[in-house]
Amino acid sequence: MKATMTKYAVVISSISAFALVAAPLLAQQKPAPSKPATAATKAANAAVQKALPFGDIRAMQPEMLFDYLAVRLNGPKAAGKKIALNMNFTDLKKQYALVVENAVLNHFKKPVDKADAKITLSKATLDAIQLQEKTLDQAITSGELKIEGKKEAFMEFLGLPDTFPFWFNIVTP
Repeated sequence: MKATMTKYAVVISSISAFALVAAPLLAQQKPAPSKPATAATKAANAAVQKALPFGDIRAMQPEMLFDYLAVRLNGPKAAGKKIALNMNFTDLKKQYALVVENAVLNHFKKPVDKADAKITLSKATLDAIQLQEKTLDQAITSGELKIEGKKEAFMEFLGLPDTFPFWFNIVTP
């Protein structure tokens, strides 16, 4: 009997914790649209990025970055697509393969035989593109990124990840 009461206490406390988080969200009106960042806000954000580099994708190893991209992959967009890319990181002296198939992104530590394209770049260039500090065209024009094979396969791959908002409601009405 005592064990059953303990289980009920855990369930009730879990429901109470959920209610404490959900109730304010349900009571809130839609937040006002965010204002454009001021120069002071941008400077503060830059200072935080320098102070906390672990919060940035620059600190991620390629394997972790590929896992992050796999989480961001939009399944319905990727459905029916088959894309294989070999990635050659010049600064790390490492090669990887990214394969989208069955709406899933997998990565491998060795290139695949029949890749649609081979992408040669540094990890820093990939990070700059991901952080929108540099466009794909700028990286190609400057020679920092080279694409051998089907450029359209790489472009299609870049259109598959979702971008998530930083803040989101846990519960919506």
